[in-house]
Amino acid sequence: MRGRHRNRRDIPFEHFVFDSSALIDMERSRDLTQLRDPGTSVWVPDRVAREVEQPGSRLGEWVRRNPRVVTRFETGPESSLYIRLLRQTTPKLHDGEAAAIAIAATRRATLVTNDKASKRKASEFHVRYVTHQAFLREWWRTRRRR
Repeated sequence: MRGRHRNRRDIPFEHFVFDSSALIDMERSRDLTQLRDPGTSVWVPDRVAREVEQPGSRLGEWVRRNPRVVTRFETGPESSLYIRLLRQTTPKLHDGEAAAIAIAATRRATLVTNDKASKRKASEFHVRYVTHQAFLREWWRTRRRR
């Protein structure tokens, strides 16, 4: 199996790194509140947080009210991989996408993205990824067990 999980039951519900595409879609569907669940470890790279912090937006407000989810690069492998991803041209990644993939890869987390280029690049680097819809399905399934 490549980077993505085909069966929702095989998604390990542990650590998730979100890129802007997934956060924006979750905001549109009003599902951001699920990210505050204490049983969910969510990381939003600081570069992604800057991308989504638009004045007056609900998503920007959510990021400001939940600073614990915003994470910075750890020195060494994360920074190196981030720079490597940004320099690649096929597919070309934006700053936040490259940051999310670098953090997911080095921290062995699942990338949550709805972006086609991010999925492709995550597969190349053997990073697990799911869409925001798959994340929500697993969140609901796990919550029902509690």
